[in-house]
Amino acid sequence: RIITLALLALAADAAGAADLAINGQFDSTLSGWQQAGEPLPIWSPLDVAGAAGSGSGQGASSSLVVSERVFVLSQCIDNLVPSRYFLGASGRALSGQAAGRVGVSFNGFAVGGCVGGGQFAAGRYFTPFDQWQRFTTKGPAGNFGNGTLGSIWVRLFVEKDVVGGTLVGNFDDVVVDRILLEDGFE
Repeated sequence: RIITLALLALAADAAGAADLAINGQFDSTLSGWQQAGEPLPIWSPLDVAGAAGSGSGQGASSSLVVSERVFVLSQCIDNLVPSRYFLGASGRALSGQAAGRVGVSFNGFAVGGCVGGGQFAAGRYFTPFDQWQRFTTKGPAGNFGNGTLGSIWVRLFVEKDVVGGTLVGNFDDVVVDRILLEDGFE
């Protein structure tokens, strides 16, 4: 009976798990996201699932520096507990623009506030152009500096390969979710 109650409590906790990224679906604004780049990011009605009333974050780079990675949208996800996390994001860019790429980077930090020398946890370029690409992975288990995980910094970026022109990318469906039960749990 005790085992059954414990399993029911775990299942209830798993069912109540929520995405820790604020506004990762970019439903109608860029709220919750730090913005950078020239021009500044905007909200776009283009949605990864084609959902009416939702959209994506759109960022651009007009940098004159070749291969400069411009982190157009970023968010620090704080107050984490040592655990593994499901990390995900979708992105796309349209052809006919300046050559380059768009992508996502997840960095883990031993302390809160995304400060103190983070370590790369996961990331991906979203290629090829002209179609949404999805990236998901199981992220840091808490091996950051002092063995704890205090925060994860999600950064969405645009990176051009040429001096002129502008490269625009869209980002959607950003997820940082605590994994409560690993695959293969018996």
